[in-house]
Amino acid sequence: MSPANDETYIWSFGNGTSTPTSKLTANGSKVTYAYTQTGTTPGNFTVSVRRVKGLCVYDSAPQTVTVKPQVAFSPPTVKNNVDNGSGGNICVPDSVQSISVTATLTNPNTNTTGISGYQVDWGNGEVNNYTLAQFTGSTTISNATPYNKEGNYPITVTALSTDPNVCPAVTTIPFNVGKDPKAIFSVDKKERIEPQFPAPLCGVPVRVALKNESTGGGLTYKWTVTNTQQGGSVNYSFIEGTTDTTKNPILQFNEKGRYMIKLSVKNACVSPNDTIGPIDPFDPENPKDDFDEDGKYVQEESVLIVYPEVNIFGRELCADNNQPQVIMGSELAQFDPNLGTIDPSTIQWVISGGATLDNPNIQNPKITFPGPGTYTVAVNFANECERSQDAPGANQRPPATITITARPPKPADGSVTLCGGENYVITPTPNGSVRFNFYTTPTGGTPVASDTTAYPINSVTNSVTYYIAAVLNGCESSERGVFTLNVLPPIQNNTIQAPQSMCAGATPAPLTGTQPSGANGNFSYTWLMSTTSATTGFSVAPGVNNGSGYAPAALGQTTWFRRMVRSSSCKPDTSAAVEITIVPVIATNTITADQTVCAGSAPATLIGSRPTGGNGVDYAIIWESSTTSATAGFAPATSSNGSPIIINEENFSPGPVTQTTWYRRQVTSVGCSGYSNVIVVTVAPALTQNTIGTSQTICGNNTPAVLTGSTPTGGTGTYTYLWESSTSSATAGFGPAAGTNNGITYNPGALTQTTYFRRSVTSGSCEPIMSEVVTITVVPAIDNNTITAAKTVVCEGAVPVLTGSMATGGSGNLVYLWESSITSASAGFNPAIGTNNGKDYTPGSIVQNTWYRRTVKVAGSDCPPVVSNVVAVTVDKLPTAPTVESNDVRVCAGTSATLRVTSTGGGTYQWFTSETGGNPVSFEPVFVTPVLTNSITYYVQATNNNQCVSATRTPVKVTVTTISADAGRDTTIIEGQPFGLRATGGTTYVWSPATGLNDPNAATPIATPTKTTTYQVIVTIEDGCTATDEITITVIPRVVVVNTFSPNGDNINDTWEIRNIENYPNAIVEVFNRWGNPVYKSDVGYRQPWDGTHKGSILPLATYYYIIRLDNVSKPISGSITIIR
Repeated sequence: MSPANDETYIWSFGNGTSTPTSKLTANGSKVTYAYTQTGTTPGNFTVSVRRVKGLCVYDSAPQTVTVKPQVAFSPPTVKNNVDNGSGGNICVPDSVQSISVTATLTNPNTNTTGISGYQVDWGNGEVNNYTLAQFTGSTTISNATPYNKEGNYPITVTALSTDPNVCPAVTTIPFNVGKDPKAIFSVDKKERIEPQFPAPLCGVPVRVALKNESTGGGLTYKWTVTNTQQGGSVNYSFIEGTTDTTKNPILQFNEKGRYMIKLSVKNACVSPNDTIGPIDPFDPENPKDDFDEDGKYVQEESVLIVYPEVNIFGRELCADNNQPQVIMGSELAQFDPNLGTIDPSTIQWVISGGATLDNPNIQNPKITFPGPGTYTVAVNFANECERSQDAPGANQRPPATITITARPPKPADGSVTLCGGENYVITPTPNGSVRFNFYTTPTGGTPVASDTTAYPINSVTNSVTYYIAAVLNGCESSERGVFTLNVLPPIQNNTIQAPQSMCAGATPAPLTGTQPSGANGNFSYTWLMSTTSATTGFSVAPGVNNGSGYAPAALGQTTWFRRMVRSSSCKPDTSAAVEITIVPVIATNTITADQTVCAGSAPATLIGSRPTGGNGVDYAIIWESSTTSATAGFAPATSSNGSPIIINEENFSPGPVTQTTWYRRQVTSVGCSGYSNVIVVTVAPALTQNTIGTSQTICGNNTPAVLTGSTPTGGTGTYTYLWESSTSSATAGFGPAAGTNNGITYNPGALTQTTYFRRSVTSGSCEPIMSEVVTITVVPAIDNNTITAAKTVVCEGAVPVLTGSMATGGSGNLVYLWESSITSASAGFNPAIGTNNGKDYTPGSIVQNTWYRRTVKVAGSDCPPVVSNVVAVTVDKLPTAPTVESNDVRVCAGTSATLRVTSTGGGTYQWFTSETGGNPVSFEPVFVTPVLTNSITYYVQATNNNQCVSATRTPVKVTVTTISADAGRDTTIIEGQPFGLRATGGTTYVWSPATGLNDPNAATPIATPTKTTTYQVIVTIEDGCTATDEITITVIPRVVVVNTFSPNGDNINDTWEIRNIENYPNAIVEVFNRWGNPVYKSDVGYRQPWDGTHKGSILPLATYYYIIRLDNVSKPISGSITIIR
């Protein structure tokens, strides 16, 4: 059809339904209508349209529409796995980080006639086909791939038809996966838009970009802006194509003030009846929380336009009494110039409570709080537009409160001693409401118990130290008290000894116990006994039973003993038991017989009987002897094999005896002992007193002195002698000596080698005795005794070195002696001084000619010594110390000194920087020093041709005079202004150039330069040393004020000219009318000349008055200015 503008159309759809009058506005316009057809038979419908134009009606040709029926199918119901609820809107909790949602469909159709199966599009790209058996009223189906992110997932279910003439039934189930939304946004960027509005709208417009980070899927946004000032206008707009529903809008604010920006978010999870969400009025704004004070779906943020702002924070501190605390201003306040700049001159700090600050007008002052107390701190400032205290709501912000709480004193130190395993409660001394923290370290660490009045400790096993801090009002003492638990170890080392066996009725040996250890070292004892066994039947032992040891009384039966030890409150310790066994007495114990022997001979074997008693089996037999009598002095005897004890041996073979000896036998069996009868062995006296004199040393082929023998004693009194000799050794090679060798004495002949002598004495049948050996040593001759000197000429005071050969011959044990003479090579020799008995010799320093020799002799012999050759050492006298031109020289710093030796007499000279030692710095008699900056002393010595050096060095002190000049710091003056120069450091001064100076030779001349000038001063002191310094005086031109101008717009003299004011960048120019009202004030610096207007209005012709402040130092310039036209 070709519709016309003045035509309308009425449609009829053949089922009794028609449309009201409508228009078709263009070719191709469509009219749609949905038919419904059920059953299995298609329906035919005649569709016609009437065209109405004015009063005329035109019918078109009808069309037939055939509508196929759909299979009968009711839409399934849907559930989800999140809350197992029905419906297609799923809200996943915020706490769930990873989304995994499954939709479950239930088929409500029990009659499936005409349905061949089902196809399901799950809305996430997953399409599955299901049989009738897979999707019934009792069998549900679910998407295999869970929905893993927020979004809309329409589920389309198609019931497929078995008849091609019947259309499938298609139904779509909305399914939305979302999260409970959370409104989160921040100001992403704030900046001024250029150009700015003209005054007085300073600082605007301002562009504010918002960053939206809200969570929850399918969100819609609504932004609103309000002025926080009551009744304040809201002059803003959304710009750059954004609106109040844009996710990240951009706003332009055209007026200063404080505005509240509010974001409201919605999605399908938001109930129409709850548009703000859960509220927690006690929880601050936190995007990570499920609740906040505005409501979960809403966030409000304040934005301040133009006004600067100070964010100031309170502090809570702890301090010791009378201990000041210092906090920097930057720790308390943050200055936000709000897109402007901070004007330092406007900063004002205000404090209370006695605190002080070093400067109230800087951004980061040092604030000193005198000690514990409560203080307030406030600060404000201005940017180029406004002051912070004038910002909306600024007067509602209270000053920051600084609370400094006094720390409590530390708890008192203490200690306690416990036994291992005891419980203990550490309870510091109470002090009002003070509580305590308990630590295991003296500083730092985490308390093992905190905010408590006591600390219980169970079963203490080791010594430990705790450090206790007092806590009051949240403040901990600066120091910690020390409390030590000294834990005593358990009682140990409690043993007693030893088991005994004894005869019935005997008294046991006292029982001894070890010294116990552990506990506190103070022990008490209780001895226990039992006649039952080692483990039962014990009771307190009789008698003195509280000592470390115990002496039992006589026992008639086997008895066990043990000891209990106590100490402090520690658990007692009981020793293991010892047993004292009771056995029968020893019997049948006899020995035989008496004998007589020579001294040193062994008696015949002593015969003993077989004993009885004891255990009848095991016997310990000890033979005892005495040289005192038959009743006293007995001790274990020594047998012929050296053993005093023979087990189960009745007989005994004594060793050799030297005096009459008595013998008896002790028999012991399991602690029971008995003694035999006593027999005696009588001994004739032994031979003694066989000595033959002392050893001798003789020179070769001499006759030794007579060897005199003593008269022997002992034996029978009749003696036979035999002298023996040996040239081998003192122990071998002996035979009868030559000559008469059977007398009491012996006279050897002349000897050529060392010989050994001894004497044998015999008396009766006793064994002969031999004397000690006497040695007659024969000394051989000495050879190879020569000496030499390393130097035969030495300097006075030098130490010569003498070397000797290794002498040979003699007996091998040679003795050296060095001798010296100051007389000649043949007379005046005496033992040399010092160590003079070595092979070589080093005398002390010598000062005159000396002769040396060495003697050698055999140690201990009377043989004359052998004398070496003589060596003469000649002494060269030392040169005298040099004389110098001057011992005290003065020079200026930075110059050299010339030092001269004035001595004569030959030789050479060396200069040093030390009085002794060191390396020479010059070898010349005239020494020019290096350039000197500090005083120094040099030393010079003389050396002769033999390299002998003077005994001392001559000092020359060089004093360096230093000088420094100071002309002062550079300065700046106004043209024509005088400036006083001041130089220091000298006695005379010369300034240059002299131009502009009233006296160039004064220390403090007055300078009046007409241009920038650098003055140099030369400073001289009395020694003639000089130094220089300089100062630059920068001269800036004077300001020249023109007193008339004609602001009439002809571009000639339209502004007020102030010449040279550009040299004063900090100048401030103010103009007043004749009533004193200000009509003009420049910014810092006269950058924009005044055009004769006030707030944009032209001022009348008149005379006005000005004040020009060039800086903070110069006197202001004032005068009048006349406007003419």
